[in-house]
Amino acid sequence: MLINTVNQIAANKLYTDLTSGSGNLVLACLNEIDSRLPTKSEAAIIKKAFDLEKNNILKFQLRKTLRLAASKIKKINLKVDFKNFTLLLQDHSKIDDLALAILALNVAEAFLAADAIRKANWQNFPEEILPSFCLFFKKYGGFEDVQTLLELTRHYNPIILSSAIDALETIDPTNLQGIVEPLLNSPKSDMKAQAIQVLYKWNKKEAIKHFVELMFSKNTSEKALALHYADFFSYKDIEPYLIRLLTETSDTTSLMRISKIFVKNANKDLPFRIFWVNKNLKGEQQSLIKGIIFAVIRELQKKEIIHGSVQDYLTDLKYKANTFNQSEDNLKEDIKQVSQNDVQILPKVTEVEEIKENAIPKKQELSSNDIENYKFLAEKDKIKFLAKINIDYFNANRGKLQAYMTLAIG
Repeated sequence: MLINTVNQIAANKLYTDLTSGSGNLVLACLNEIDSRLPTKSEAAIIKKAFDLEKNNILKFQLRKTLRLAASKIKKINLKVDFKNFTLLLQDHSKIDDLALAILALNVAEAFLAADAIRKANWQNFPEEILPSFCLFFKKYGGFEDVQTLLELTRHYNPIILSSAIDALETIDPTNLQGIVEPLLNSPKSDMKAQAIQVLYKWNKKEAIKHFVELMFSKNTSEKALALHYADFFSYKDIEPYLIRLLTETSDTTSLMRISKIFVKNANKDLPFRIFWVNKNLKGEQQSLIKGIIFAVIRELQKKEIIHGSVQDYLTDLKYKANTFNQSEDNLKEDIKQVSQNDVQILPKVTEVEEIKENAIPKKQELSSNDIENYKFLAEKDKIKFLAKINIDYFNANRGKLQAYMTLAIG
């Protein structure tokens, strides 16, 4: 039952991305599917998206992926030799076959084909196939392709412009700053999102500011784009914002994207951070976020970062949360990196420069001697001590901690 639910959520996410109208999201999905063996259900979703698509470039690219998927599912091995490839380059009416042929080239043939594509003036081909050429040169291009790609960054169509920037980012990122900065204020979400991702390489503070604005946009497509580009940012820079976003969205597609980011970057403090913000939520949103906590815990088990059952680990989280609740007001300053309940301690767009220093402060390590001195501490210092406890320390000193807390409660 759980597997079916997960598969359905994944299918919904794919369909949402393919019908989003965002060239960046659609092409990213198609490129990922082109790189592997797709399932029949994925092919059916691509077909449905193809039938609905109105944009001529995206429709062409959907058809290309659908044809490739059908060949792979039927175990038809697509092959193209260099001679036939050059013949396809001479006939602009056969761009459907040419797009497939580009994907069928092996590495050795690709470098031969690159020169033939250049000589054919690929930038003058019908615009539907230009993203395919841009992706090809992202993989196999060189300095000689920079000028042509730079010219395409002035293309009127945002899908082609975006594809050219994507290729240039790999081949020659030094030329991009002057192109990207004006796009940060573009009314087109795709352009803005990609510009933010590229900007991060030379101005992290400004890029994260724009990224957070995009992530908390009321426009679901902009939110999806921000989460799509999250992998390009340092996880530590954006984790506080992702945790905050959990409390502000109940959209299953967005939560699934966030879950994937958390699982990929699972660390032993993350389950408690999510648990802490989730305890004040209600209904379906709380249940969905519990699922994210489970996924992170399982990933930590897989990496052997934590041991024991999921249920035991959850019990530890609940106990620690209840311990903190006894003096929650005093704890807010000490655990601001996990407590997202008070709007005063939420990361703000204008505080981006403080992310690295304040959002996830370096933890002070606790020793076994600290627990022995606990009973001699003032109440405020006891609270600070409890705020520094991680799961491993808690497990190692569970008995003494429980005894002290029982004594304190009376």
